Amino acid sequence: MMNERGAFVQDVFVADFTEYNSYNPEMPGPCAGVQIATEENGIIPSFKLTDRNRYPFMAVNFEENQQAFMRGDGTKAPQCECMFYAVREESPAWMLFLELKYCAPKNAYNNIIEGIGQLKKTCKYLLEEKQEYESARFKRYFAVSTPNCEPLDPFDADYFNQEDMLALKEETKAVLFITNQVDIHTPIHLRNGKK
Repeated sequence: MMNERGAFVQDVFVADFTEYNSYNPEMPGPCAGVQIATEENGIIPSFKLTDRNRYPFMAVNFEENQQAFMRGDGTKAPQCECMFYAVREESPAWMLFLELKYCAPKNAYNNIIEGIGQLKKTCKYLLEEKQEYESARFKRYFAVSTPNCEPLDPFDADYFNQEDMLALKEETKAVLFITNQVDIHTPIHLRNGKK
C-alpha cells in the first residue's frame, strides 16, 4: 500500500532536486529528490497544482514509496515523480500522474516523449499490474512538466502527430497535459493551467 500524505486543500508545488543536488553538493536543496510542498521552494522552478476552490486531494510521492515499485521477482517497475487524486466519496474522481523534465528548450521534445512513456508505465503498473487503486473509479490525467522552460503545445503538429495523441488517449484512457500548471476545476475534472 502507498504512503499517502494528508489531504491538501490548497495549491501545491512539485520540484525535483535530484539533478540540482548533483551539481550543487556544497549547497544542497531541501530534499534529496522530489519535493511536494505548499510553497515555492525559491531555488528551482516547480510544477504547480492549483486548488482555487479548495477541493480536497491526496498526494503520493513515489520516491517515498520505493517498496511499492518492487516486483516479486526483485526487479523495479518504472515510475514517474508522483500522483495526486481527489478525495471524493462518489465516482468518478480525478487522478493525476506527474513527470517532471528539467531540460534545455532544444531537448524538450525528446524529454516530453520520454516522460509520456514513464507516465504510461507507472499508470499501467499501479492500476493494472498491482491493482493498487480501483481503476474505474478515476478519470485519469497525465502531466509532463518542463518547469525550467516553456512547455511545448501538444496540439503543435510540428512536434506531435495528432493521431499518436489520440492513440495515447485511447490506450491509457488519460487526458495528457504538457504544462507547468494544472488547475483543479472540480472533484472530477482538471484543466490545463497554461495561460
